[in-house]
Amino acid sequence: MIFLYICVVSVIVGVAQTQCDMKKHMHTLTQACVSDSRATDEEITNYFKNGMKDEDARDNVECHMKCVMEKQGPLKNGAVKKKSVKKTLQSIPPLKDHQEEINKSIADCKSKKGASECDTAYQITKCVATHKSAM
Repeated sequence: MIFLYICVVSVIVGVAQTQCDMKKHMHTLTQACVSDSRATDEEITNYFKNGMKDEDARDNVECHMKCVMEKQGPLKNGAVKKKSVKKTLQSIPPLKDHQEEINKSIADCKSKKGASECDTAYQITKCVATHKSAM
């Protein structure tokens, strides 16, 4: 019985550590991209807090998304790297068991194009977010 308890606690601690590591990693990426894109923390926070509205997606916010996507791996030179997108989405705990939906999201969103590479990153992010909300 004690062994089972230790196993359960170990799994819980492992999941919590993984989520904490993911948050730290995303925070590091976000901060690196703040200076590259010249988007402020406030603009980025407001964009996501307000529901990712088009009117809040200024050029610097779109370029911030491009920077994060390039540093994380899903985007390279304005093109979607399908395997990297899949890996990124599968690393999000609530999406882990939604393989079919992830594949549909990638298929539907990978060809989105915008007026610039920054806008393309924005269009892809918006598309994936729409799919994610349906999961």
